Amino acid sequence: MPQSIMMPVSSHSAPQRRIHPYLYTCIQLLLCGLMLTVFSCKNEEQPPIPIAKMSNILFDLQTAEDYSIGNFKDSIKQNSIEKNNDTLAYYYALTLKHHAVSAEALEDALNWYYEHPVVMDSVYKRVIDKANKYKTLAIKDTTSLVIQDSVLNAATAGLQDSNKLSAPAATPKPDFKRPERATIAPMERSEDQELKDIKKKNKDIKETLDKVKKQGQ
Repeated sequence: MPQSIMMPVSSHSAPQRRIHPYLYTCIQLLLCGLMLTVFSCKNEEQPPIPIAKMSNILFDLQTAEDYSIGNFKDSIKQNSIEKNNDTLAYYYALTLKHHAVSAEALEDALNWYYEHPVVMDSVYKRVIDKANKYKTLAIKDTTSLVIQDSVLNAATAGLQDSNKLSAPAATPKPDFKRPERATIAPMERSEDQELKDIKKKNKDIKETLDKVKKQGQ
């Protein structure tokens, strides 16, 4: 049988390519810089206080603002230009405690949002939508009460008229009139006016926050 041909095996293996230490260090630094850039960009895009929470805080603070100048039934009516700053600072402190946010954290968040006006506008829109929601609920409650009173009055008048009838056979067909629905006048303030009002109030927030911080010291 023919013997298998054995190929000579070289004692030297194939040369391995090695990365130069300087080039390896440059690659590491480049990757680290890229990761830091991506991480910093992500942090910059994220507000200190999320949009949903920020809109709720601003809504509550502006409600406190309206309360301090007597825009509610159970608050003392004051001049629209003046406000009870001591009472407002007290309500601010309660609002911040409710949302578990410090005055310093809110001030930092406001600075961030002011530097990102597009994101701030989305917060304003949420505040306006929430305010309009509460206004709509208040209008529905008022309209419901008016309709219930109208129905009650119509039913009472029908019972009084039925006592005057001489015989059941002569009972005429009742002339029932559906109570008219109370007409609600449309809101005179436009969304742009609401937005200007909110922005104006937010300029005063920092002044009140300074007072809250001083009282907390």
